[in-house]
Amino acid sequence: FFEHPDEFRPERWTPEFEKSLPRGAYFPFSLGPRVCTGQGFATLEYKLIVATVLQKFDLELARPAPVRPEPNFTLCAHGGLPMRVRRRK
Repeated sequence: FFEHPDEFRPERWTPEFEKSLPRGAYFPFSLGPRVCTGQGFATLEYKLIVATVLQKFDLELARPAPVRPEPNFTLCAHGGLPMRVRRRK
Protein backbone atom coordinates (compact mmCIF):
# COMPACT_ATOMS: atom_id res chain seq x y z
CA PHE A 1 0.00 0.00 0.00
CA PHE A 2 2.95 2.32 0.62
CA GLU A 3 5.74 3.18 -1.79
CA HIS A 4 9.02 2.99 0.20
CA PRO A 5 7.30 2.03 3.48
CA ASP A 6 10.50 2.17 5.54
CA GLU A 7 11.10 5.84 4.72
CA PHE A 8 9.72 8.71 6.77
CA ARG A 9 7.61 10.64 4.27
CA PRO A 10 5.01 12.82 5.97
CA GLU A 11 4.17 14.46 2.64
CA ARG A 12 2.52 11.22 1.52
CA TRP A 13 -0.41 11.74 3.92
CA THR A 14 -2.55 13.94 1.73
CA PRO A 15 -6.33 13.62 1.99
CA GLU A 16 -6.35 12.08 -1.51
CA PHE A 17 -3.75 9.46 -0.52
CA GLU A 18 -5.65 8.55 2.65
CA LYS A 19 -8.87 8.09 0.66
CA SER A 20 -7.05 5.75 -1.77
CA LEU A 21 -6.05 3.33 1.00
CA PRO A 22 -8.23 0.31 1.66
CA ARG A 23 -9.72 0.01 5.13
CA GLY A 24 -7.18 -1.51 7.50
CA ALA A 25 -4.06 -0.51 5.55
CA TYR A 26 -3.06 1.75 8.45
CA PHE A 27 -4.61 1.29 11.88
CA PRO A 28 -2.61 2.84 14.73
CA PHE A 29 -5.73 2.98 16.92
CA SER A 30 -7.12 -0.45 15.99
CA LEU A 31 -10.31 -1.09 14.01
CA GLY A 32 -13.86 -2.22 14.48
CA PRO A 33 -15.76 -2.38 17.77
CA ARG A 34 -12.58 -2.13 19.85
CA VAL A 35 -11.25 1.05 18.20
CA CYS A 36 -9.52 3.40 20.62
CA THR A 37 -12.00 5.92 22.01
CA GLY A 38 -9.17 8.45 22.46
CA GLN A 39 -8.18 8.47 18.77
CA GLY A 40 -9.49 11.96 18.01
CA PHE A 41 -7.94 13.46 21.13
CA ALA A 42 -4.58 11.72 20.59
CA THR A 43 -4.40 12.87 16.98
CA LEU A 44 -5.16 16.48 17.90
CA GLU A 45 -2.70 16.33 20.81
CA TYR A 46 0.25 15.05 18.77
CA LYS A 47 -0.34 17.64 16.06
CA LEU A 48 -0.31 20.44 18.64
CA ILE A 49 2.80 19.09 20.39
CA VAL A 50 4.76 18.63 17.16
CA ALA A 51 3.77 22.08 15.88
CA THR A 52 4.72 23.72 19.19
CA VAL A 53 8.09 21.95 19.43
CA LEU A 54 9.03 22.66 15.81
CA GLN A 55 8.16 26.35 16.19
CA LYS A 56 10.67 26.71 19.03
CA PHE A 57 13.37 24.10 18.36
CA ASP A 58 15.45 22.54 15.59
CA LEU A 59 15.92 18.78 15.91
CA GLU A 60 18.56 16.56 14.35
CA LEU A 61 19.87 13.08 14.98
CA ALA A 62 22.81 13.12 17.40
CA ARG A 63 24.61 10.51 15.31
CA PRO A 64 23.75 9.21 11.87
CA ALA A 65 22.39 5.70 12.16
CA PRO A 66 19.51 3.76 10.70
CA VAL A 67 16.34 4.04 12.72
CA ARG A 68 14.90 0.58 13.40
CA PRO A 69 11.26 0.53 14.49
CA GLU A 70 10.50 -1.60 17.53
CA PRO A 71 6.86 -2.53 17.95
CA ASN A 72 5.85 -2.55 21.58
CA PHE A 73 2.71 -1.25 23.26
CA THR A 74 3.49 1.79 21.14
CA LEU A 75 5.90 2.02 18.23
CA CYS A 76 9.33 3.26 19.26
CA ALA A 77 12.87 3.32 17.89
CA HIS A 78 15.05 0.35 18.86
CA GLY A 79 17.78 1.60 21.19
CA GLY A 80 16.21 5.05 21.47
CA LEU A 81 16.63 8.04 19.21
CA PRO A 82 19.36 10.39 20.49
CA MET A 83 18.66 13.89 19.22
CA ARG A 84 20.30 17.31 19.30
CA VAL A 85 17.83 19.99 20.25
CA ARG A 86 18.60 23.63 19.55
CA ARG A 87 16.40 26.56 20.44
CA ARG A 88 15.41 28.59 17.38
CA LYS A 89 16.37 32.26 17.38
